[in-house]
Amino acid sequence: ATGTARNFEALSARRPRGETRLIMGPWAHTVPTTTAVGSVDFGTGSGQFPTPLGYDLEEEYLSFLRRWLQGVGDLGEPPVKLFVMGPNAWRDESEWPLRRATTSSMFLHSSGQASSSTGDGELSWARPTEPEPPDHFIYNPDDPVPTAGGNVCCMPGQLPHGPVDQASIEARSDVLAYRSAPLEKELEITGSIWLQLWASTSAADTDMTAKLVDVRPCGVVLNIVDGILRGRYRSGCDAIRPLAPDEPSLWKIELGVTSYVFATGHRIGLEVSSSNFPRFARNLNTLADDRPVLAHQTIYHDSSRPSHLVLPVVPGAQAGA
Repeated sequence: ATGTARNFEALSARRPRGETRLIMGPWAHTVPTTTAVGSVDFGTGSGQFPTPLGYDLEEEYLSFLRRWLQGVGDLGEPPVKLFVMGPNAWRDESEWPLRRATTSSMFLHSSGQASSSTGDGELSWARPTEPEPPDHFIYNPDDPVPTAGGNVCCMPGQLPHGPVDQASIEARSDVLAYRSAPLEKELEITGSIWLQLWASTSAADTDMTAKLVDVRPCGVVLNIVDGILRGRYRSGCDAIRPLAPDEPSLWKIELGVTSYVFATGHRIGLEVSSSNFPRFARNLNTLADDRPVLAHQTIYHDSSRPSHLVLPVVPGAQAGA
């Protein structure tokens, strides 16, 4: 979805007359044949069409081809069509990204015990103003965090895609879990999600992963978007830049794009680790990529190194306290 959104932005800049369309739905790798993706059934949307998710995607393709190959009809509709997850409804937009979305930051907090869902990791809109002890975990390439849903394809029997309960993932000691207080009002995020993470490692190279999740009152934890950054390429892919052991640095991790509404009573959650396998290849924590070694990871969230989520919040729905 991230690449699709970027393509739309670039093409729209070159063809500003509404000749480019962007359609973002909750489906997996191919044209949807059912309303269920992963462990969530998104319903039939507006119900305007007798098709999965309430949207006749094939007719959209045919209309586009008739317009540009046969010169029949015109686009006519707004250039962006989004499926907003949560309300599970289609919405037309005139642009992407949405100019009315406000870039907002949620900051990581803990007393140094954020490991697993039983820890004390927190997310809040308040920037840290006092010293806070960092969080630690050990990443072992021989025991990576397993992929559980997400932006994967092709073998759903072996590797389920889409939203899947992350409770077993958050039970691991090598996964840091940060959660907001229960929301007093619903909160919509539509756009690109980033994590600005202050971290250090004992290794010459390692990965940092991040996953945005919806923590529901029933205890189910559903993944929304996730991303990864390899340390040697943290400043760009033009050159390999080894990490200085145990030296804090800023990691800018792109999690992807989404349109999602957190319901009242739900919590915004963030998982931080160093692997998501087999979706992403394991980092062996060496530049030679030969024999795996352990990496001792440190995550900082104090006043001088304020690790935080960057969320595109759409006005009209806001978080509670």
